[in-house]
Amino acid sequence: MKATSKTLIWLLAGFPCLGVATGASGGEFAVSFNGTNQSAAASGTSATYNLFPLTLMLWVKTDQANGSGAIVSKRNNTLTNGYEIVLTNGQLRAFYARSANNYIFDGDGGVNGAFIADTNWHHLAFAVDTNGGRLYLDGALQDSLPWTGPAGAINNTASFQLATGPEGYFRGTIDEVSVWTSALTAAQIQSEYRLYVPTNAPGLFAYWRCDEGVASTVRDATGNSHNLSLANSPLWVSPAAPVGYAPTLLTQAATDTNFGPSATLNGTVTPYRLNTLAWFQWGTTTNYSNSTPMQVLGNGANPLNISQIINGLTLKSNYNFRVAASNFAGVTFGTNRVFRAIQPPNVVAGAATAVGSTNGTINAAVTANMLPALAWFEWGATTNYGNTNGAQSLAVTTPTAISNVLNGLQPAFAVHWRVAASNEAGVVKSADQMFTPLLPALESNSFTAGLEAYWPFDETSGTNAWDWSGGTSHGRLLNFPTNNWQPGRVNGALRFNGTNYVIVTNYPKATTNLSVAAWIWTGSRPANATIARNWGDSNAGQFQFGLSSGGFLQAQLQLQGPTTAERSCNSKARRPQLPPPPACCRPLRGCMWPSWLTARHCICIRTGRKSLRLPIAARLPTLRCRL
Repeated sequence: MKATSKTLIWLLAGFPCLGVATGASGGEFAVSFNGTNQSAAASGTSATYNLFPLTLMLWVKTDQANGSGAIVSKRNNTLTNGYEIVLTNGQLRAFYARSANNYIFDGDGGVNGAFIADTNWHHLAFAVDTNGGRLYLDGALQDSLPWTGPAGAINNTASFQLATGPEGYFRGTIDEVSVWTSALTAAQIQSEYRLYVPTNAPGLFAYWRCDEGVASTVRDATGNSHNLSLANSPLWVSPAAPVGYAPTLLTQAATDTNFGPSATLNGTVTPYRLNTLAWFQWGTTTNYSNSTPMQVLGNGANPLNISQIINGLTLKSNYNFRVAASNFAGVTFGTNRVFRAIQPPNVVAGAATAVGSTNGTINAAVTANMLPALAWFEWGATTNYGNTNGAQSLAVTTPTAISNVLNGLQPAFAVHWRVAASNEAGVVKSADQMFTPLLPALESNSFTAGLEAYWPFDETSGTNAWDWSGGTSHGRLLNFPTNNWQPGRVNGALRFNGTNYVIVTNYPKATTNLSVAAWIWTGSRPANATIARNWGDSNAGQFQFGLSSGGFLQAQLQLQGPTTAERSCNSKARRPQLPPPPACCRPLRGCMWPSWLTARHCICIRTGRKSLRLPIAARLPTLRCRL
């Protein structure tokens, strides 16, 4: 767009007291004429444009290097009454004549400009007063002529036209045409030719922005209704002439101000189609003792966001800053904003220490960074944490070591934790940390020799049954409800409903000696219930023991593969009386056939020459079957 602002102060030298441009409409168009039959004519009577003094200003772009064409014309067919800006073989000329004896003319086309048929945009200005006529190109005076005879206004009936006149049709593009009832000074023209004209500027008679983009009428932006009518459909083209406003600015809030000695300054700048530079000014006062490097923003018409990181700030200090920008229209400044340089705490999580089976100590170091601060720990079974200790105050200037003892943990279950701290700058939290409570140590005696796996079922929650032997034969609970963990004969236990089970995917099969022991309790006599098994294919070392139909204890073992017959032992144990053991079973030395235990039983299967007994099983009557 050529403009989007609602107001524009005419800032620079020249045009003193010209006031404010209001209601500017945007656009990026100009009007292109073909040089054969296209033109524009102003409305009003023929006398409307018989102006003196006078200034004509406009932008043109042409390649018409041969022949003649009128760019602006208000004259009869003779040179004795009227004014005109013409192009002759690409050379710019202008004249003003009120009669055959009173004129600004040199007999060779008038005031001499320069060659402009180079396809580039050029700004033209022709000023006439009692001192004569002056022709300007791109803000610079090219030539001037005095009056011959007395000065005065023209008086003719010709129309005010663009791109045509007695000198012929003009081939090229025209934009930003203004007519003034005063002769603008060289300083005014030089300082303002790249800017949009304020529509209420003193002496402005007509102003055609040429931004409609459609239709056959070019509106007079002054509101004086001196509209232009286009003949034979000249084209609306873009881009338009390189004019604009002084940049408009908005100082945005600073960001990243809580990172201690640095911050990011932010602003928005609209170049308004003039090449623009932008930067920030900042300091501890509004005198601003620092400036950032300039940024090149180009000459676009849309707002641009700019940012700049500044360093070397002092913590707890207030800083003022604003955005600044400059283009052909001058230097402008945004409003002042203030930020405070602060920094959130630094947190460093340390290693967990004093880790046991149900406890551990988590540790961290926290730096408050010159502000009152609090620190605390968060922990739990997952990264959702869920537990926290009370926040503690930190030293303002020095790092503080903090720690917290966690009790009541589950052995072998990972604990997630992190350290957190807060001050005026915000809250920070460390990355997730983790430690795993130890498994309780087994008794160090001959009992542990050859131990392959040990599942005490003491987890109390979750879907894993951990192998506490030090091995990796961990079990996974399948089809269990959430209340499957129960008090047991020793610590915890698992309650089975006949459809759920624990599976161990990498349990090694024994090929020579095997012992299995477990505490069980059942409230009824299930039919063919498995307590433990490693069964289902033809490999040696498979075993299964459980309860047969009627609740009898039964064990099976396959020692050497499919060619060796299975051996089994059935205890036929029944309630309330126990029959003698079957022929395949006999008590070992020092052991006795147990009486029926109403709540729980210890079951021991023995193969080979050695018997493996769990510590709890070794202290109670057990049933041992030698196969």
